[in-house]
Amino acid sequence: ARDAVPKHVQSLSCFCQGLGWLFFALNDGALYARGLWPHAMPPESLQVNLGIFVALAAICFSGWAEGGYEVPDMGVLPEGRPALPLVVACANLLFFGVGCAFFTEAFVDLFLPGVLQSLPAPTTSARGFFSTKEVPAGPLEGAPPLLLLIFANAGKCILVNIASLLSIASVGDETVAYRLLRVVSLANVFYLGMFS
Repeated sequence: ARDAVPKHVQSLSCFCQGLGWLFFALNDGALYARGLWPHAMPPESLQVNLGIFVALAAICFSGWAEGGYEVPDMGVLPEGRPALPLVVACANLLFFGVGCAFFTEAFVDLFLPGVLQSLPAPTTSARGFFSTKEVPAGPLEGAPPLLLLIFANAGKCILVNIASLLSIASVGDETVAYRLLRVVSLANVFYLGMFS
């Protein structure tokens, strides 16, 4: 981080990112443990991801410790001129985060009507006594479960980012709020540019 960024803000940023990585390690690990992991993604890739997520969380928590164990000031909104645009950006993101994370299939169908239903239904070969025929596969087979996992995790990522933004803004001044707003603006330029 830059020297101009206060040490306590750097510490809290590390804390928020560490919690985010730990959340995704627990979230994805729980899906696998409950038997809800899509079969299109090999378990080995999940194991590697879990290792990376835990390692990144450990690095972030060591940065948090080095910065003085700063915690967010709950209930405090950003201050200064960039405060209102930052809160509005978070409110806008909240709609997409909640929709993707908790109402995934309905939300995807709202923005991409019929796409999930248009994907070919997964089948598997079943051997009969005289022939082999294709029969419908289980609910975790094929592309739709994997796509739904990606959309659901994108929504959870949005919610983690909102919590991080507001947590960091709670301990910072107007300059910190301005920097956070600049990050949100640049992320949205990239995000909206992908659609053009």
